[in-house]
Amino acid sequence: EGHPDNVSPAIYGGIQLGIHTGERWMSERVTVPAGMQVVVFIPDTIGKTSDARAVLADTVTREAAVFNVGRVAWLVNAFNMQRFDNLKFGAQDKLHQPQRSDKVYPHLYPLIQ
Repeated sequence: EGHPDNVSPAIYGGIQLGIHTGERWMSERVTVPAGMQVVVFIPDTIGKTSDARAVLADTVTREAAVFNVGRVAWLVNAFNMQRFDNLKFGAQDKLHQPQRSDKVYPHLYPLIQ
């Protein structure tokens, strides 16, 4: 898979978007407002990638896909426009969070809320 969402921030810093063109991986930095700080939560448990992937469905509904595409666009725009009140909507997800929160990451929704 390559995990450009993990590799490119480690190399270039900041928030990165990554895609595969069919030939190579590409990444671009998302504009983050100056002075914005990040708070990191590191649980005292280990979430294995294999466990996190095992709870995901093999297919997704059109409704869930459209929801997530819209939320990603909203998230990037919230950073670009410095609309911090919109970040909470851009971070909503229907493809990973509901499936993983109960079985792999029980602390997820209390943190988001």
